[in-house]
Amino acid sequence: MKWPLPGAIGLMVAALLVAPLAGQAPQVFTSIDVRAPIRPRPFVGGGGTHLVYELHVSNLLPRLTTIEAVEVMDGSRAADGRVLLRLEREALEAALFLPGGTAADKDKRMLPAGRTAIVFVWVTLQTGAIPTSLTHRFTLRIANPATSTPQTSATDETAVTISGVAVAVSPMSAPVIGPPLEGDLWLAANGPDNGVGHRRTLLALAGQGRIAQRFATDWVRLFDDGRTFRGDPSDNASYRAFGARVLAVAGGTVLETVMIWQLLQVSHLQGTPLILVGQMWPGLIEWARQAMLSQDPPLASVEDLSIPHCVASADEAIALLRDSHSAWLNRR
Repeated sequence: MKWPLPGAIGLMVAALLVAPLAGQAPQVFTSIDVRAPIRPRPFVGGGGTHLVYELHVSNLLPRLTTIEAVEVMDGSRAADGRVLLRLEREALEAALFLPGGTAADKDKRMLPAGRTAIVFVWVTLQTGAIPTSLTHRFTLRIANPATSTPQTSATDETAVTISGVAVAVSPMSAPVIGPPLEGDLWLAANGPDNGVGHRRTLLALAGQGRIAQRFATDWVRLFDDGRTFRGDPSDNASYRAFGARVLAVAGGTVLETVMIWQLLQVSHLQGTPLILVGQMWPGLIEWARQAMLSQDPPLASVEDLSIPHCVASADEAIALLRDSHSAWLNRR
């Protein structure tokens, strides 16, 4: 029996890998790699439920790839794949961000070899169940090898559609929060919205790009004439919002008490009271005083352990804050 030559075996294997099975469409190796760094967590506001996340799209080929459209679809098992959002033309251009981009990048949809774009996705659901997962469809134009330049015309490109990129939706329910301020004529400015600066503030931390301000909002308070200040605009006290109380919008856990304590200890913060409200704090501070001052040498000074103000009620805390604010005004 004669065995086929090794080269013939390679051709046979390649043919088996490339040829589709009967009834199946051939698999197309495309140019983009798409990643979703976070799972969207639904939140409710403005009469709808919103899913907010990002897609990082990288061009892996040494050829120009142009993103023509991005569609977000319901990927739940019981869903029919309904389209929840379609981004194309101006809407897609507005949703795209090129890390490290310059004014020379006239069309953010065009990705040269190795380039990454970020699609800022904001899906608003008016009615119906919240999807448990999302899938995506990308419509692309990939330049042919001999004509891969930013000036590539449509006749020199191949149109490709890619479906996939599943993104799970967080099962955690949307938190319900209270108002952060009290009084009249407060205006929520600069967010939350898909096109504002907070939403697009991508910072690298510990080797990962993160958006800490995804839902941040700037609050300003208006006078009756619609202005935010009277007098010198460079003086904080000229603004109606100046001195207003900021309210906790929900219960939470304080994580940075010790850090603030240390900043006061080394005088990086000055004239700022550290106020601990509740019954547990006096006993905890007393335990720290005994444990740290009893060592030889002591692990802290008496002055360090006198920094926190322990009070039993919010009224006492507010009184201390008012005294501190009055002292600050007198030092100006």
